[in-house]
Amino acid sequence: MDATSLDRMMRAWAEAQHGLVGTDQLRAAGIGSRAVRRRAASADWERVTPRVLRLVGGVRTVEQRAMVAVLDVGRGAVSSHMTAAALWSLPGFQLRVIEVSRPRNGSGRSTSVGRLHHPRALPPHHCTVHAGIPVTTLTRTVVDLGGSLHPARVEVVVHAAVRLGVSWEALGDMVAELSSTGRPGIGVVRRLVSDNVGTRPMESGLEVRFLRLLTEAGLPAPRRQVDLGGLDWAGRVDFVYDDARLVMEVNGSHHDDPLQRRRDDRRTAALVGAGFRVLPLPEELIKRSPAEVVRLVEAARRSVA
Repeated sequence: MDATSLDRMMRAWAEAQHGLVGTDQLRAAGIGSRAVRRRAASADWERVTPRVLRLVGGVRTVEQRAMVAVLDVGRGAVSSHMTAAALWSLPGFQLRVIEVSRPRNGSGRSTSVGRLHHPRALPPHHCTVHAGIPVTTLTRTVVDLGGSLHPARVEVVVHAAVRLGVSWEALGDMVAELSSTGRPGIGVVRRLVSDNVGTRPMESGLEVRFLRLLTEAGLPAPRRQVDLGGLDWAGRVDFVYDDARLVMEVNGSHHDDPLQRRRDDRRTAALVGAGFRVLPLPEELIKRSPAEVVRLVEAARRSVA
């Protein structure tokens, strides 16, 4: 390959890889070590790690950090765990911690760019490309996080993944597939799937926290994300106790917006008109006074007319 063709190929790769090229990729394409060293020493490229080159002048992004780690580890590597969670836009994750997975049958090389995992099983159908970066699928990412996060946070992650399009059935299949590998956290995700299959996911971590408050206090689990109304549809409510005709609305900070408050008022009026009682529960109360929240719910359930 002549120098002009090589430069064109490297720039094309860099365009698709957040401004980066891995030396492993170049050697796999038949580019010799001497040609690689010449490019690394030129004014157009700079070494980010001994195995990754960056095109000079390109925009540096947080996503580029994740791509550097993947290319540095080499063939078969994918972003995983908290890095994958951030790439998939799961709530509460940012590209600060860089984690990469590579199958145990890969090379034994290490990396100084991020944390490297060597899972027993990482088949091709557990991997994809998202935002231009090799990454574990959203379903596999959820199960991986099940073994590294507190169970309460795993619950938030699971519901968020289902909101993003993962089905309860797909999560169950992933758990079943990985159960034989002795992975930590499998039991947490399995229980969440078993408890929620066939239901709508909760819309926020605040809803997850509220439901946990009720169940830990010994109260029965209400139905959630339910469409209600009389002759006309009044709206989808967060939680409802059908026996008490009690609607519980978990209100995050966005409900402080005047327009949202007017919408809430109209929906509350429609629900009351349809024979329901509505108990609004603001975020601040749920976070700071969980015992008071439980007391309010218990009192409202007892006051059935």
